Amino acid sequence: HYIGLDVHDTPGQSRKAPLEAGQCVTIEPGLYIPDTDRWPKHFRGMGIRIEDSVCVQEEHPLVLTTEAVKESGRMENW
Repeated sequence: HYIGLDVHDTPGQSRKAPLEAGQCVTIEPGLYIPDTDRWPKHFRGMGIRIEDSVCVQEEHPLVLTTEAVKESGRMENW
């Protein structure tokens, strides 16, 4: 979704339309473990999302979050 906005904040913007130079979005892949017996107890209910903010440019994307901590050891020590 666009930075600072939720997908519900932009109902007129098609999700199928190509992004254009100057538009900035957040990319948020996530992993969420259900709280069920299928999973080891120490993982149940756990979730993690690694987020990047990216602006579309004419030639290459501009990643705004290159300095954001993404390694678990660095996050725990931060």
